[in-house]
Amino acid sequence: MAQTVTKGIRRVMGSVKVEISPLGTPDWTDLGPGEGAGLMEDYKTDEYIPDNATSYGTVLLDQIGTIDFMAVEPDFTALALARGGIDTLTPVAGTIQSGHTQVVNSGDWAYSTFIPFDLQNATGLIPTMDVTHPCLASTDSDLVEGTDFDIIKTGAYWGAVIYDSSTVTTLSQMITFKYSATPAAGFTLSTGGATEIGFIQMRLTNTDPDSKVLSCEIYRCQCIKGFQLKFANEKTSAKPLMWVLQFKALRDETRTVKDQLWKWTFDT
Repeated sequence: MAQTVTKGIRRVMGSVKVEISPLGTPDWTDLGPGEGAGLMEDYKTDEYIPDNATSYGTVLLDQIGTIDFMAVEPDFTALALARGGIDTLTPVAGTIQSGHTQVVNSGDWAYSTFIPFDLQNATGLIPTMDVTHPCLASTDSDLVEGTDFDIIKTGAYWGAVIYDSSTVTTLSQMITFKYSATPAAGFTLSTGGATEIGFIQMRLTNTDPDSKVLSCEIYRCQCIKGFQLKFANEKTSAKPLMWVLQFKALRDETRTVKDQLWKWTFDT
């Protein structure tokens, strides 16, 4: 028979979105699709047992964490950030695409929510917005930058944020951005010789079918494992190339005691 009572709430925790940010700057970049995301906490402890008495108990000397993730389609800019700046990433500029239009359908955007541009400059500079119709709403017509929307950079990507202004009357409309950019035709990533691995922040987020969010923000960590790439036979496997990443989380002693390693946030 039952010995306790459940709350009647079943939370099935599935996969997570893995994001990274420069240390101290909540400017999140998604590492994209992948598998094997996991987090493990470990203790460094000590115990004193006198010769003639029982143990004084276990003392907690330190807490650390290990985070694993295998990226399937990594963005090389995100990879370089994840690896703590030990690489040199050089974009190879492609051909300018003038007057590019990006359509965001109704239901695919929300107020004050970042909309990444699908075309980025290889240099990392802001795309050049169209002078006449930079942001056109299907119901409310032309939106005004600085009042109805702003162009901002989040992580490695430029995009837009639309506000609930007096001009923007409804979410049920299509938004069209028009801009020009010169995307990268490719990248070169070279490595070897760096002696210090930079620290980053990480965030793991799971959103269930009821839009309940479970997230873990990891305050301070380093990439501690180099690339391990296994090239499959394309005739026998549909699995893409995996970029294996492993991170070590260390306490941020500038933060309050009991809030130095990471923070879990639960929606109830």
